[in-house]
Amino acid sequence: MLHPQLHERLKDVAAHLGVAPATVATMAIGEYVARQTAALGAMGSAIDKMIEHVGPQMQEQLRLHAEAPPAPARRATLAITTSRKGRK
Repeated sequence: MLHPQLHERLKDVAAHLGVAPATVATMAIGEYVARQTAALGAMGSAIDKMIEHVGPQMQEQLRLHAEAPPAPARRATLAITTSRKGRK
């Protein structure tokens, strides 16, 4: 359901074009869907290009990481601090 003010504007546009309000609404929805589809397609193309460009580099980094010797284990140390505050 449309807001009453928007419905009035839709009827005004439809009258100006000489078509039914439903026709104008259908055209508007069609335009919106077409724009969103184009935007999603462009975004998908950009992501595909990025993957083509970055993919081989990431693959090489993962290969180097897998071939690297394991890092030596480090011993955890616990630092104990004492406060002189409150001592006499």
